[in-house]
Amino acid sequence: MWGAPRATFSEVSGVWPVIPESIPTLGEIEKRLSQSVEMQRLSVEAGLADAGLQTAKAERIPELGLSAGIERSGAEDEQTFIAGVSVQVPIFDRNRGGVGAARAGVEKAKLGRQAMESALRAEMESAYEELTYARQAALSLDDDILPAAQEAFDAAQAAYGAGKCSYLDVLDAQRTLFEAKSIHLEVKVQYHRAQARLERLTCQPLNAIEKKKEI
Repeated sequence: MWGAPRATFSEVSGVWPVIPESIPTLGEIEKRLSQSVEMQRLSVEAGLADAGLQTAKAERIPELGLSAGIERSGAEDEQTFIAGVSVQVPIFDRNRGGVGAARAGVEKAKLGRQAMESALRAEMESAYEELTYARQAALSLDDDILPAAQEAFDAAQAAYGAGKCSYLDVLDAQRTLFEAKSIHLEVKVQYHRAQARLERLTCQPLNAIEKKKEI
């Protein structure tokens, strides 16, 4: 990724994407479920199964035979144009098994699509629940918990410098701040993991889905 077989640096840095203030509703995301790779693949399979059924049915239609010619008759060698139509009437339906197998294929494709859709909806609901929880937790940490923990740590340091508290108080405030930062990192990872799951299911960025109702 960096154009060399081995890393020539000791550390990397980056900026976390901002957690949005609002996200699309579950209903708006579910409307994009048909765009998932799995659903598109099953749609193609259903179309192929239906085409196979139509082909099998077409093979059962009797073939028409057309014939034409000129017949000579009489002493004067008269010529008569003759045309005929023949229809093959099979005694046994030799393609009945093919039609039955094709119908079974259509039904199998239909049931497979329904099962996959149910599974994907369940996965989508799970990912959306994880997304909303992580977003709310991250926003709460950003707005309230982290500023309060930082303020408490700064106050403890100032109090220790003025001889008004022990160093253990400073360490306690520092530990609280580090724990808040650690939780903040975890919920951000959780949010972006859930976002990736939803974007895989819809095959489009989450921020590209219309937000009809903010939550």
